Amino acid sequence: MLFSLADFTGQYRFDTTAVTQSDYQQAIDEHELTLLRAFFDEASVQKILSVPASAPPAAFVRRVMLPLARRFIFYRVRMGIQAALPAQPHTQGYRITQLDPGLPHEAIRVARALSRYCPLKLEETFSVASDTFTITPSDPNLTDIVSVGDEVEVLGVGVYQVVSVTASTVQISAVLPAGSYFAIVRTLRLLQKTNYVAI
Repeated sequence: MLFSLADFTGQYRFDTTAVTQSDYQQAIDEHELTLLRAFFDEASVQKILSVPASAPPAAFVRRVMLPLARRFIFYRVRMGIQAALPAQPHTQGYRITQLDPGLPHEAIRVARALSRYCPLKLEETFSVASDTFTITPSDPNLTDIVSVGDEVEVLGVGVYQVVSVTASTVQISAVLPAGSYFAIVRTLRLLQKTNYVAI
């Protein structure tokens, strides 16, 4: 999974006196899945969860979504605790969880950040035959979102795969003749919505 109990610090820290850490981690995993499904189609969710959190595309999704995930998951878990144990005293760390009005705004910020790369659009004019699209200026996010093997559709030409990726280049599995090309790298499929999170 992308997020762990260690990600919840400061005002989003969970107490560990009444509920074990494994119970919290299970709740975090369940709400993480809910959050990912709010943004991505099921195939993209499975692609994210099938790799370690430090590998693409999970590394990019984790980094972009972490501020939202902390708020969303913390609120959902605390809401569940409050509903399940209404008679617990405040000294045990249970309190009424306030509605976080910033969640929808944060979700829109996350959606905008993700939409730059999901899917990734490339445009290049080759003066000689080439298999490498150059990104200017270089973008350090590319190595965290684009995976070797991702599908690349070069419009009007064909569908290929990513062979290698760096911060400034994306190499595909075919050499294209000189000319102008527009390509779409199918990293993840972001759902188009007006509201991504609901509490």
